[in-house]
Parts: sequence; structure tokens; C-alpha cells
Amino acid sequence: MEKITVLFHAPVPVGHRVQVVWYECMQGGIFGGKMALLEHEPQIIDLVTGVEYVSDKLTGTSGEKQGGKPIAVGPGIDARAKPRYQLVGVVQRCRIIHHRTFGELEAQTELTIAPQAEP
Repeated sequence: MEKITVLFHAPVPVGHRVQVVWYECMQGGIFGGKMALLEHEPQIIDLVTGVEYVSDKLTGTSGEKQGGKPIAVGPGIDARAKPRYQLVGVVQRCRIIHHRTFGELEAQTELTIAPQAEP
């Protein structure tokens, strides 16, 4: 069993087969960016429904959000992001955990996955 924790909502039903892909992407800094693995922000695809769960860091957005408006996202994963490893398996447990940070309510998802060989 593999347990992964992601920093967003990913309510994948128990019993669904998923593909989880971790990427390295450019992370900004004061003196320029560097490539870094997004350890807790992988792409998760529910292979039963086709629903994709992904963070804004992989969608090639500018990261700028205007109040009351959605962020602009590209049609897929940012071309500059590099896949590093993946896990394919069946969800055995899915937990959505809400926690408070500086007065804000945030969420994370914990998935327990039974690995399977890829077809």
C-alpha cells in the first residue's frame, strides 16, 4: 500500500483505479527560479471517470488571481513541467482533512492506494 498526501481536494471514490504523476517544475525565487519536485501536488487522474485533479502550479498559469474571477489555466500540464515518477493503482481509502491556518480553512487529501502494474 502507498499512502500519499496532496494539498488540495481530490475526492476519488474507494475502488477507483487512479494514475498519480509527480512532476518537477519551475519554482520562482527572488533571484530566478529553479526546477523542484512538487511532492504534495501531483496530477491525479481517476481512470474510471476521467476526472483530473491538479494544482495550479502544473497548469502554466501566471499565478495571479483577481478577486471574484477564476484563474486562467491551459488545456493540459505546462510543457515545461517534467514527469519524474508515477503510481497506478486502486484507491483503498480516501480522506479529506480540513485544517485551520492563520484563520483560513484549508484542505488536504490523503489517499491510500494499492499499486497495480500498468496495462
